[in-house]
Amino acid sequence: MSLNDPTSNRPPGRERLSPSGRRAYAVSTLVPFIERASVFSGWTFDDLNVVDIEPPPPWDYAAIAREYAAKAERIIDLGTGGGEIFSRIIGETPSFKLPSPVLGEGLGVGVPHVPPSSVLEQGSRTRLIASEGWHVNAPIAHRRLGPLDVAVVNASSERTPWRDASFDLILSRHEAIVPSEVVRILRPGGVFLTQQVAKEEWQELAAFFPERTTFPDHFTDYRRDFEAAGLTVETQHHAWASAYATIGEVAFMLLVSPWEVPGFDPIRDIDRLLALEAAHGGEQGIVMTQARYLMVATKS
Repeated sequence: MSLNDPTSNRPPGRERLSPSGRRAYAVSTLVPFIERASVFSGWTFDDLNVVDIEPPPPWDYAAIAREYAAKAERIIDLGTGGGEIFSRIIGETPSFKLPSPVLGEGLGVGVPHVPPSSVLEQGSRTRLIASEGWHVNAPIAHRRLGPLDVAVVNASSERTPWRDASFDLILSRHEAIVPSEVVRILRPGGVFLTQQVAKEEWQELAAFFPERTTFPDHFTDYRRDFEAAGLTVETQHHAWASAYATIGEVAFMLLVSPWEVPGFDPIRDIDRLLALEAAHGGEQGIVMTQARYLMVATKS
């Protein structure tokens, strides 16, 4: 079964199936999504059938990051995932197309066990760093970013190992941060650029999964903390409707984002998934809200 077939869980005459038959068929359609989720790595979802039915955010995070990167001396991407977005940013910024990996060759496919302090001590040539806290993604990021001269370090984004005033551009796309840490490692005149998931994301789930995690309002918290530290903060916010072609797409996203609905089990929770589909399904799929915000904090 194709993961991007929009009719994969809608057989002809599905409405004529008995409730138990419809439930059994729905469970069968989840299998490829469950299997793929079990081996998921990186952080891209291009092969899922999710269609925007309202305009997406008016900004381009990667393009904005490239503008700042072209003027930066030392950059770090916090929570780089598999390096998918950072590779696009750096690969399309001419001033960072350097000839060879900063940590040398022959390091294999894993993340080099190099202390963060020694990465910076290699001198001004170490201009590009990516950190990733998940051990599964860190080697993937290293393989992707190494040829772009990016040093990849397996490190937390909330308790960073970097010295004070180490970077003049800090990037964070959908990665939790601690503002005081960002302020500490940001140089005077430096910029922190982040895109984050906003609180309205998937708000339709709450009625069917009341145990869904309620996250703090980090938009308000981050802005308050950065402004209290004396940084100038600019923000944009956008919410829009997207259609998830089947309950499989929804189940996949919940499986690879286990913090959203703790303990989620697509087979056990099949009735709730079907109820979500009945309430929010349409010709294009299951319509749910996506939401993002962009924040730029500049240190004087």
